[in-house]
Amino acid sequence: MSWVEQREELQRECTSIYKPARLVPLNTPNDMAITVGPWILIPKDWSVYSVRNVMEHECRHAQQYQWCGFGIHPIVGIPLFLLIYGLVLLPCFLALPRVFFELDAMAWSTRRKLRDGRMNTADARAKATRFAKAVFSWKYGKPFFWSLGRRWFINRVEQIIREEVGG
Repeated sequence: MSWVEQREELQRECTSIYKPARLVPLNTPNDMAITVGPWILIPKDWSVYSVRNVMEHECRHAQQYQWCGFGIHPIVGIPLFLLIYGLVLLPCFLALPRVFFELDAMAWSTRRKLRDGRMNTADARAKATRFAKAVFSWKYGKPFFWSLGRRWFINRVEQIIREEVGG
């Protein structure tokens, strides 16, 4: 079942995470959600589970847009965020700002899921590895060496596990 059929309920959940965020159905098939300002573009053919799985991560990106808009609103931050995030178009290894946005969003959503009991520590570690593999791939502009990137993501998740679970 497409998430669009439960859009109102999902939008309420999304707004409870980050008030300005808005879920928008994306007509073209895509394997990832895309956030632009407060708008989280999600392929229409995704399941409710898939949307819930990325919602917190994408809400964090919407919040990052607001930071780039000097705290005013995510819309105000669109130009600066896209300039910084768009550095992925630069040659290999120069797209590091994108890594920091992704690392922050991954860490924030992982912390919330661990805290709420929706993720266990093994899943958090596996997610960090999978996510690092994607972020440090050519799909994201190969921003840095995979081995170092994986270490950044794993170290961040280990810190969150110590803070949230203790151990």
